[in-house]
Amino acid sequence: MNVPGRIHLVAPPVESLPYPAVSPLLLRAVEDALVEAWRRLLARTADLGLLSMAHEDDVTNPLVDEFVRMRGVGFGAFRSDFFAAVAKSEELKDYTGTEVQKRPDIILRLVPDPALVLEERYYGVFVEAKIINLPKRRTVELYRDEGLARFRDGRYAWKMREAVLVAYVLDGSALAATLPPALATPLTPRAWPVPSGAEVVSTRHDRAWSYCTPNQGSPGPIALSHVWLRPA
Repeated sequence: MNVPGRIHLVAPPVESLPYPAVSPLLLRAVEDALVEAWRRLLARTADLGLLSMAHEDDVTNPLVDEFVRMRGVGFGAFRSDFFAAVAKSEELKDYTGTEVQKRPDIILRLVPDPALVLEERYYGVFVEAKIINLPKRRTVELYRDEGLARFRDGRYAWKMREAVLVAYVLDGSALAATLPPALATPLTPRAWPVPSGAEVVSTRHDRAWSYCTPNQGSPGPIALSHVWLRPA
């Protein structure tokens, strides 16, 4: 059926999906860069008390600015050799190809292998950010239902095997005590050192959908890094 106002395209090329796994080196680079960007943001914030009233974008936008700076000059493995670009709230399709107004908070695009990656816009570490602040009704349940769910149901990172959820923790909640009851899935500690000022674990989640024509098959589970950041 033709929908007025929409352009109808032929089917995209067949791809081998999901794309290759992101290496532990680059996952660690993203996690470390998040913690460093947060540290720099706090150092530039005149009144940390105002964070409790901030919207997620009020925090995420300056973090993206820091990501752009760090990628340009290099921060460990977070540099232009491995990361092609930093994007904020860019519109992308979901896995069905019919919904196009999906806007992940941050996309850290990876330098692709042209033989394996046909759509570079979908190849990267996708980051979704949520505030945790119970007095303001920004709960871990919202983190799960409006953050994690977008990776499970094929709205975000549907060509990838990994993604990142970052929490701006403004009420003192501890990841180890707060997250397990909401997810009912094991938390896996990181095999590498976690920077001070952050809590980082990973979880794995099944994805119940299948790729659409011309691609086929299951995307398999997605591995999520949970990076929890707090002001002090």
